[in-house]
Amino acid sequence: MRRAAQRLLHGGLRGRGLPDPVPAVRHRPPGGRRDQADRHVRPRLRPVVLCGRTAGAHAGRGRREHRGRVRTAGRRRRGGRVDALPAGQRVSATKVRSHPIYASLYDRLNEYAEVDWLGRTRQWVADRAKGTVLEIGAGTGMNLPRFHDVDEVVAAEPDPAYRKRLLRRVGEATVPVRVIDAPAERLSLPDDSVDTIVSTLVLCSVDDPARAVAEMARVLRPGGEVLLFEHLRTGELKQTVCVPVWRFLVGGCRLNRPTIETVRAGGFAVEEIDSLVPPGTPKVMGPFVTAVARPNGACR
Repeated sequence: MRRAAQRLLHGGLRGRGLPDPVPAVRHRPPGGRRDQADRHVRPRLRPVVLCGRTAGAHAGRGRREHRGRVRTAGRRRRGGRVDALPAGQRVSATKVRSHPIYASLYDRLNEYAEVDWLGRTRQWVADRAKGTVLEIGAGTGMNLPRFHDVDEVVAAEPDPAYRKRLLRRVGEATVPVRVIDAPAERLSLPDDSVDTIVSTLVLCSVDDPARAVAEMARVLRPGGEVLLFEHLRTGELKQTVCVPVWRFLVGGCRLNRPTIETVRAGGFAVEEIDSLVPPGTPKVMGPFVTAVARPNGACR
């Protein structure tokens, strides 16, 4: 499957329209270890990028919340303690489509893009975040080591296959991290509880994007921001035709989602939209965009 996906998406990727410059921030995590980006030399192979992390869930009756917090044994970080729910502990009782095979391949399929434009885009998102950060569909935790000047990261991931890998990466963070088992459509957080919401290649995969956006509006504090990195529909028939197969292969990703329109319909003004057009990427994937969304009436 991995080889088939790489043949399909093999191509050089370079972001266009990304805020320039977008620094590839280099820092030394505790213990003198270099950031992963420092240890990599730009490869000769052209990178691949895939999305499709599960951030949604089937409708289910009832919800359980784990109100306690568990300190990860023996882990102390410069930014404070690192908290995570132990593996297997559930916050939500909703039924989730799990993608164990794709979750096991996700990091390897994207490894070259992560040291090129994809890594720089993630860093732009992390640098923009502030205060208490909620990341929906946190996946395998690729964003976690990039957050620095924030108070806490709440990483929401309902898929147990991704969450297992996410918990392993918690120790790489330099800020407090809390991992919760919650889909984007039913966040186990109070109203007005976060300052920044991060969505990177996620809204294409949730089961109910309108409901997910409504949840964002509920938990976001006044003056907060939603930082988006998503890909969009092209409006072409061939993209629509490819959706069923793509969704099956790529962790539930729907290529033809009108994501920006959905966010706007949910009561947000979407600004600072920048297009990324990675050369070599199949046109069916559509353009990638970064954007900042704020509740209507809170725009600068």
